[in-house]
Amino acid sequence: CGLADEMSPYDQQETIKIGIVYPLTGARVLQGDYTGMGASLAVKQINEAGGLLGKQVELVVEDEGDDQQATINAYLKLATRDDISAIVHTAVTSSVLGSAPYVVQYQIPTLQMSSGEECTIAGEPYMWQTRMSDRIQGRVLAQYAVNELGMEKPAIVYISNAYGQGWSAYTEKALEEEYGVEVSGMFAFNEGEQQFS
Repeated sequence: CGLADEMSPYDQQETIKIGIVYPLTGARVLQGDYTGMGASLAVKQINEAGGLLGKQVELVVEDEGDDQQATINAYLKLATRDDISAIVHTAVTSSVLGSAPYVVQYQIPTLQMSSGEECTIAGEPYMWQTRMSDRIQGRVLAQYAVNELGMEKPAIVYISNAYGQGWSAYTEKALEEEYGVEVSGMFAFNEGEQQFS
């Protein structure tokens, strides 16, 4: 049995391919631009420093568009390839949760960018959360509002998607339970809102 027979298909590849899912089209394209620029800069720096395990890194990008099914499909396109070593996944909680069964099924190490509390365990042991969860963000916001800003009856204005609902609920809970501060109002706005008066 030769050494080549013992090597995995990944060992035999010339580059290390990392998949990444972010919006190239749709309402969140600006967020996608930032994600793409950051990922490209990281790959450039890694490659200039000699790469990973002596190999250059290559990004394989898939567009998540504007809806959950498009994001899940983008993840599946990457997960079903035989040359992807890891995947950097979306920041949208519902899409991360929708993809979690496939993370487990295909066993591709996945770094997801959402802050949803439920995403912390969704794809274990193959998925890791790269941002503070909503629970931690809520506690930090509450601490800052009380200790740094001296707020006594704050109102919370938040976007009505899963992200806004998550951190705002944890902020309200932390304000009341940890600081005895009553929230004077919870006000949601829809994505794309122009009138905040």
